[in-house]
Amino acid sequence: MKTHAYENRLQDDVPAPVKQRRLEELISVFREEAAKVNIALIGSTQLVLVEGESKRSSEELCGRNEINVKVIFPETDLPVQPEKPQMVPITPGDYVLVKITSANSQCL
Repeated sequence: MKTHAYENRLQDDVPAPVKQRRLEELISVFREEAAKVNIALIGSTQLVLVEGESKRSSEELCGRNEINVKVIFPETDLPVQPEKPQMVPITPGDYVLVKITSANSQCL
C-alpha cells in the first residue's frame, strides 16, 4: 500500500533546518516522557532477565525488565537457597529481582 504523498508525487518542500528542528523536538518530548515512566518505577522491585556485563563498568550487570527497559545493577553472588551459605554468581539468562533506586530516560 502506497501513501498519498507517494501516489501523487508530492514535492518534499520542507527545508532541512525545519526537519532537524522537528526531529529534535520529537526526541526531547520522547525523553521527557520516558523519564517520567522510568522515575515512577523507583522504589519498585523488577524481575530482570540478565543479558550480561554492563557497558559502563565490569562491576555491573545489565538486563531488561518485563516492559523491556534496561536495568543496570551491581554484580554480586546470590545464595543458592535463602538459608544456605553457598553462593553462586549471576550469569546471562538468569532472572533476578532488582530493587530500583534511580532512573533516567534510558535505564533503571
